[in-house]
Amino acid sequence: VDHVEEAMMAAAEAQEEERELEQVEDMLDYYLQRAAMAEVEAQQLLNGARDLEESIGISLSARRLEVGRLELTLSIGSFAAALGAMIAGIFGMNLTSTLEASVLGFWGTTAAIVLG
Repeated sequence: VDHVEEAMMAAAEAQEEERELEQVEDMLDYYLQRAAMAEVEAQQLLNGARDLEESIGISLSARRLEVGRLELTLSIGSFAAALGAMIAGIFGMNLTSTLEASVLGFWGTTAAIVLG
């Protein structure tokens, strides 16, 4: 009888250990799944951050091009104004030529300065 009880107790202990082992395995599987999900989420966040960084870089490049275009336009405008001032300065000098007495010369020079 003692041997039978001991055998039954040993079998019960073995079953309990097997259940505990299965629970530990289930917990490990759950933690592994959670870790895999966390890795996927982290990868998605990283990809989103990279896309955002690229988008910001493109936006900044576009803004730099706009600033460069504005700078070029202002430079062209200043050159045109300087050229007009130079022509007006040349005709404003106290030198004699046939153009200062001519109405056609005046309007031609004025048109060249304005259109030029």
